[in-house]
Amino acid sequence: MGPPFHLQPWADFRQMHHNLDQVQPGRIILCMLRKDFLHGIPEDSRSYLQRQGSLAIKFLGRGMTWTWIWIKGGITISEAVTMPTLPRIAPRHLVNLQLDLQKPEEYCPQWPQDTKWEKRRKFCNSYEYFGDLCSCEEPNPLLFKHVKVVRGEQSY
Repeated sequence: MGPPFHLQPWADFRQMHHNLDQVQPGRIILCMLRKDFLHGIPEDSRSYLQRQGSLAIKFLGRGMTWTWIWIKGGITISEAVTMPTLPRIAPRHLVNLQLDLQKPEEYCPQWPQDTKWEKRRKFCNSYEYFGDLCSCEEPNPLLFKHVKVVRGEQSY
């Protein structure tokens, strides 16, 4: 499970792209926009979220709230937009979601079946945002050179 991240709409939307790109396919993601009075969502962020599968993101306007629950690389589970009832504020969203989840298949079954990779598989199945460390297709091999230090000098 990845930690939640809070974005300031006037500055952090590019960070959202980076964070969502680091989430492994098949994970459930919840995106919410609430009480955005002044800034709106930049066009490049709207396009990015639309490419990910959001249908409502292109229609959002100032003062609206938006919630989108989706599977990375897959389907939208739920998406909702609330229009403002006052000139500037939309009502809050109450998210009540119940999903029947199947037992997940083994994380990255194409990785080697040994103790080192099993520890890595367990870690990556539990946490997000570790990029190529947890990439199923191109995992970083984590090769470290053994450095021997003799009298303050390094030799390899």
